Amino acid sequence: MRTLLIPVWVLFIGIALITLYFSPIGKSFLASPCYSDGAATDEAIADCTLILGADNKSDSARAAALVRRAELYRAEGQIADAYDDLYYAARLTDERQVRLQMVDVAIAGQGYSRARNTLSDLIISDTNDLEARYKRALVHARFLDKLDEAKVDLDFVLKAEPENAEALALSGLVSERLMLDALALERYEAALAIAPNNELATERAVVLREELADSREKASVFAGVGGREIPSIRLGLARGLRFLSLGDTERALDDMNQIVAIEPYHFEALFTRIKIYDLMGEYDGVIAAAAPFFATVESRAERYIRYAREKPDDAKLVVSRAYLMLGNAYQQTGQAEQAERAWGQGIQHWGRDAVFFWQLRLQAAGLFEFEPSGNGTPLLWSGLGTCAQSPSC
Repeated sequence: MRTLLIPVWVLFIGIALITLYFSPIGKSFLASPCYSDGAATDEAIADCTLILGADNKSDSARAAALVRRAELYRAEGQIADAYDDLYYAARLTDERQVRLQMVDVAIAGQGYSRARNTLSDLIISDTNDLEARYKRALVHARFLDKLDEAKVDLDFVLKAEPENAEALALSGLVSERLMLDALALERYEAALAIAPNNELATERAVVLREELADSREKASVFAGVGGREIPSIRLGLARGLRFLSLGDTERALDDMNQIVAIEPYHFEALFTRIKIYDLMGEYDGVIAAAAPFFATVESRAERYIRYAREKPDDAKLVVSRAYLMLGNAYQQTGQAEQAERAWGQGIQHWGRDAVFFWQLRLQAAGLFEFEPSGNGTPLLWSGLGTCAQSPSC
């Protein structure tokens, strides 16, 4: 019996090896230094190129060779070549991992808008792709200085995974850079409670604890001016913003409401109310507060006109931020059609980046269309026209 077992196992292994050898990827793996860690890099790149030039290769085999060659290019510091290979591999396969590799390579080559656009592609394919949302937030916050955009994705991630330490820490960084120190510290401490070794949260929490203690001590005198009543509109606005930075959203909202009661079309106070509700996660409040703000803009109230005349770029940015928060509120409350409409209106008033509004609008509608140029970049987003020719796209 024992003598019969050996030929059976040999036959079994032989069949497995033959099957692997003649499969598109397996044949390349077994026969080619393109897939061998022991081969010299130049030799492996050349062999990958030969595989890609062969007529009898399947799309999966070509994609595998492109991904491998991209890895080799990246190891050699040839970032542009690595990105191109991954781009073409992504056209041959639907594998999500290839697109995530594209993101990493784009970031390594400082192609941050490329990375953001690729992540948006993944999010449109699966709106619940939390990893892609977190990475897009990271790109916005770390590299593109688009903090409100980062917050939109972080809100989505934290709603689904409230104990995601990495997302909490990044949310802390975004809040801190928006000068919302109390909220930032709250997020850092929440991250540390889950992951005590989180470097970002550990480093920033220590600094913020000291800064907030000093700020609260100095703010005690300021907070007492006028008691609960605002001493004047100008000082009330400054005091409300100070309360907001210290995390006293109740007092901040109280000051803004008093300003609006005195001057119903006060542009800055109306916007700040939207921002406060957004920070508190009270999305119904965001929707309610947005109505008088946009009524002020649409009626072209005197204070808005004066603000827009003195600070045209800031006015455009504030309006676009309000549409961003309104769309986010609708999305968070399951009103996709209203979110699409809000983000569509945001395109008309965009301050820094129309592309992101287009991405959100198409995402809400379940649509995503782009036409790659010959070398894969930049992406021509549906409806953007000449935007693709701008480095910001």
